Amino acid sequence: MKKGILILMVFTLVMVLGSITFAQDQPLEITFWHHEAPAHRVAAFQKVIDLFMKENPNINLKQEVVMWGDAWVKTLAAIEANTLPDFQFGLPDFVTTMFKTGSLAPLTDLVKEIDEKYQIFPNQKNMYFYDGDYWGVLL
Repeated sequence: MKKGILILMVFTLVMVLGSITFAQDQPLEITFWHHEAPAHRVAAFQKVIDLFMKENPNINLKQEVVMWGDAWVKTLAAIEANTLPDFQFGLPDFVTTMFKTGSLAPLTDLVKEIDEKYQIFPNQKNMYFYDGDYWGVLL
């Protein structure tokens, strides 16, 4: 079960980054927070990150581990300090809390694109649907 969750999270990471295109001279710096602290999981993320950056040399992707016990406090503090990562993993209740701060960008277009290709189960999409938009995606 845990291995399946990790695979889904890595797949989500690849899908999000793979759907973005960039045309700029300087490498794009992207930082993301996840909550998978065991060394083998951090290493698995890094392996995917390294492969992604090898295929996309204009993107510098950096992972940071934020323990779930610190996620709400650290994210709310980052909102106040305007130091949020570019994206972060979250659960429905976490996303709802962050939605209420007004700090999220809608992912509706991305969710629709992934759904067209992979047919996301409706209940998985609906967990992150508020106020007419999708604010997260669970694959």
